[in-house]
Amino acid sequence: MVGWASQNGGVTGGGTVAAATIVTNYNDLKTAITSTAVKVINISGTITIPSGGRLSLKDQSGKTIFGLPGSKLVSSDQSADNSGILYIRNCSNIIFKNVTFEGPGAYDADGWDNMTLDNCTNVWIDHCEFQDGMDGNFDIKNSSDYITVTWCKFIYNKAPRAGGPGGADDHRFSDLFGSSDGTTTDRGKLRVTMQYCWWAQGCKARMPRVRFGKVHIANNLFNSTVAAQCIQAGFEADLLVESNVFENVNRPIDLMDNNFTAVTEKNNKFLSTTGNKAGSGTAFTPPYTLDVTLVDNVKDTVITNAGATLTSASCDVTTPVTYTLSTTATPTVGGTITGAGTYTSGTVVTVKATPATGYTFTGWSGDASGTDATITVTMSGNKSVTANFQADAATPTNYILSTTVTPNAGGTISGAGTYTSGTVVTVKATPATGYTFTGWSGDASGTNASITVTMSGNKSVTANFQADAATPTNYTLSTTATPAAGGTITGAGAYTSGTVVTVKATPATGYTFTGWSGDASGTNASITVTMSGNKSVTANFQADAATPTNYTLSTTATPAAGGTITGAGTYTSGTVVTVKATPATGYTFTGWSGDASGTATSVTVTMSGNKSVTANFQADAVTPTNYTLSTTATPTAGGTITGAGTYTSGTAVTVKATPATGYTFTGWSGDASGTDASVTVTMSGNKSVTANFQEQVIAPVTYTLSTTSIPTGGGTILGAGTYDEGTVVTVTVTPSIGYTFTGWSGDISDTSPSVTITMNSNKSIIANFDAQSSVSTIVTPQKLFSPDNRGDATTETWLIENAYLLDGCEIIVYNRQGQKVYSSVGYPSPWNGTLDGRPLPDGAYFYIIRYPNQKKQTGSVTIARLK
Repeated sequence: MVGWASQNGGVTGGGTVAAATIVTNYNDLKTAITSTAVKVINISGTITIPSGGRLSLKDQSGKTIFGLPGSKLVSSDQSADNSGILYIRNCSNIIFKNVTFEGPGAYDADGWDNMTLDNCTNVWIDHCEFQDGMDGNFDIKNSSDYITVTWCKFIYNKAPRAGGPGGADDHRFSDLFGSSDGTTTDRGKLRVTMQYCWWAQGCKARMPRVRFGKVHIANNLFNSTVAAQCIQAGFEADLLVESNVFENVNRPIDLMDNNFTAVTEKNNKFLSTTGNKAGSGTAFTPPYTLDVTLVDNVKDTVITNAGATLTSASCDVTTPVTYTLSTTATPTVGGTITGAGTYTSGTVVTVKATPATGYTFTGWSGDASGTDATITVTMSGNKSVTANFQADAATPTNYILSTTVTPNAGGTISGAGTYTSGTVVTVKATPATGYTFTGWSGDASGTNASITVTMSGNKSVTANFQADAATPTNYTLSTTATPAAGGTITGAGAYTSGTVVTVKATPATGYTFTGWSGDASGTNASITVTMSGNKSVTANFQADAATPTNYTLSTTATPAAGGTITGAGTYTSGTVVTVKATPATGYTFTGWSGDASGTATSVTVTMSGNKSVTANFQADAVTPTNYTLSTTATPTAGGTITGAGTYTSGTAVTVKATPATGYTFTGWSGDASGTDASVTVTMSGNKSVTANFQEQVIAPVTYTLSTTSIPTGGGTILGAGTYDEGTVVTVTVTPSIGYTFTGWSGDISDTSPSVTITMNSNKSIIANFDAQSSVSTIVTPQKLFSPDNRGDATTETWLIENAYLLDGCEIIVYNRQGQKVYSSVGYPSPWNGTLDGRPLPDGAYFYIIRYPNQKKQTGSVTIARLK
């Protein structure tokens, strides 16, 4: 388990597979999901979700749901109210593994997703497959936080159904994180990691679409050829998008309305894509470490492993095993190899050898064989492969050296001709009488008449001469360094009489310039010499009394308990230090990293600078000793205790007592003591702890139940009043003459005229009635409109056919809570879906048209903006 779900205490789920309850039908599955006592569920076979039978997992913590190989949850209902497979609300510490969800196909009717997380924390979704969700495949909303989704597959196998009331004919919109821009309680929440997931064929958009959240999207594959948008950065989204593969898709990264927080795009691969693929701004820095696979290996890894591909039930929360692939070219200059790196166990890595110019690839050795330049290596352990190259029998390359004299009469040059590559050619310039050689240009430089040119390509050199004003007297300035290794001197050469030459001495490292001798004197490193004759100057240097350079060798064992390392310390430069790793009992040495490499336990390190080496150890597979922690509440109704279960020897378990309403926690007994509600128990054997509670004497809590009829004269309701907490109140409705009861809204959603409600807070319910029309419809109001300035102009406002007949009529529109949101006398201009200038939320609204003859026309209209 990696990413955001590893934070805030991590995810442990409900326990081990040994404690699993196996379910094979809907009723058993529903019972197991809703039961707080069932901690591990194994789904077996295909289970069909009946119409309206959407499963609800809520108010639970510590649960694991695992799909056995070949299992599947299937829903075929496409109605708004009865669709969907699983809704999870107010839950924490939940694991889903290897579960396949098959929906009825996409249909825009404001229905339900295959699976939804609502106000949940620390949830891990792993190796699940989401197919053909109606409204979406998988959504996360309402302050959900610390979520990790790994190795999951999202796909649409069924054609989308057109003509839904939502307005989208193709609603294959896979994943939505954050339900609306107005849900500002999502700020600082919706932290999600998605790694090794696959948005496969049929996904149209929302892969995912994010509002508010900090979402880390790494090592995923996007290759649906119908994709209109992949990753969508919505309102205040903060996205880190790295090392993903986008293939044959449009708009890999959709910046939408540019009201996101930041989108960082790095190391992604875009193959035959169109539309935007750039990010903008600097995204968040994750507080966790994530091993990110090289992007070249992502596609094959994801296709092989994503989805419900696990072959055995395992509910353990473990860190994936990783192995190192190292590569070597022999000889080193013979070519290059791609593929080296660290990979999750089972990854199939493509390794490719490319010979350098003048070499041929001859085959693989080590943990690979064969002569194909491209091979695959399955990472079942640390691997080392060697690509072997052989130098070609080379045909010598010849290059031409051409020479030029400027001016032509100025002199001659020797050395022009054709030479084998690498030949060092001596080129000499000889001035004609009355000319002086002034220097080289082209592929040579300097003022020495004789130079060398290395033939690494065709070369052209020019010898530049200058006509003498008179026959000048030339003198030679020669320079010497004593000792020769003590430093360098500039200024030597042939000069016209009277020239003032600057001569400079530069000491070598470890030497100091002490002064001049010969035809120069003094201790300044830079002097001038006037050429009144041949001159010879000597720069004298003295070796410094050297202080040895010391360097530090630091060593680290990973993990610290894995073993010991010898050799750390401070050494003189050049010292060859032997470093040895000794594994501790129960560990195996796996290799060096840092400034050392290889798998031999003893290596040498040459101290050419400060060095740091790490010895890596791996814990041997051992069978842990397990002990049982049992908990008891006294009295049973007094409260609840967390922490019971089976644990490895030595585990420090946090046990917490939570008193029920009306009780107070008084202290622990058994294998725990004290009065703190939260204690730790170290599992050195089987343990039993008792939380003791005492009943409080408190006044009863009361709540108010209010009722409303819409319209007011539509009927009467019995049941309103003030009740003690926990009272189950029966509420009944009787429609007035001329009205029909259509259903409840507010804190009840039902169509039965008699319902019950439990008073655990103040409640407000609304009885909705439709007038039995006594008049033929005169006008025809539009059933749906989309006031979003994106679609057809005819859907931007609520149009009423024959509106001119409404002169003198009163038009009123109510929301589902019975509040008036629009009214007018007559219908001079169409309504644009706003109240006091602010857009109203999407949903159903109810209207009444009252005619001058006291007759009425009623109905509903839906606002549905394009998403």
